[in-house]
Amino acid sequence: MPRGVPRTKASEAVTPEPISTEPVTEKVDWTPGADDFLSLKGKAYLPARRRIQWMRGIPDPHPDWTIDTETEVFERGKFERPGRVTGGFAVVRANIYDETGRLIATGVKSEYSENFADFLEKAETGAIARGLAVAGYGTESALDLDEGAESERPADAPVAVTTSTVPGIEKGGKNSFATSLQVARIAALSNRLKLGTVGMTGVIEAVLGITVPPLSDEPTAGAKELKAFLADRSADELGKLIVALEKSEAAE
Repeated sequence: MPRGVPRTKASEAVTPEPISTEPVTEKVDWTPGADDFLSLKGKAYLPARRRIQWMRGIPDPHPDWTIDTETEVFERGKFERPGRVTGGFAVVRANIYDETGRLIATGVKSEYSENFADFLEKAETGAIARGLAVAGYGTESALDLDEGAESERPADAPVAVTTSTVPGIEKGGKNSFATSLQVARIAALSNRLKLGTVGMTGVIEAVLGITVPPLSDEPTAGAKELKAFLADRSADELGKLIVALEKSEAAE
């Protein structure tokens, strides 16, 4: 034995730790491929949800993480009838914490009662989904994190400042653009009332005091043009149309 090395008694011998037979799972980090990029004005653009997924990689399970929600804005609205509440608005924030209490991610969602009678619950569910997506869970399918790049209006593009720093968002966080749900609701009411494009045009002009441009005489084409016209209106205007149509349906 070399000098300077102390002798080890048999009773003091160190027992080696048993070798684990569990399979070793190597963590594979996700990186974007060519199909993940969008073409924006001739340049490659990576949407927000793909950027988050790239940063997070494939997340590990975290059963000790917690989700905490808080209602930041809540306007109760007016109860009209079961399934119908007007004037309600909610903004909910969801915070994702790890086991040490460190904030991992946050998500915010707003919702109107005109879209859902249970708008507060919908806002909370949406906030949780967005928070988890930012934390890396379900990010690859989180379409609510798409920022409009498909229509060449990405969220991180330079924008002109109007009443808000975000296009289409009024003070208080309310969306000034019509929603697809509103357009679909108007179409359904119009069909049940058997208005057709001519009758619906008359309702729009009477309720909103605006002139609808000439529509195609062909029924299908005219209906598409009318839907496109409605989609360009504000959420408040479509809300007025829905109220008027619902009153007409109730009176029948």
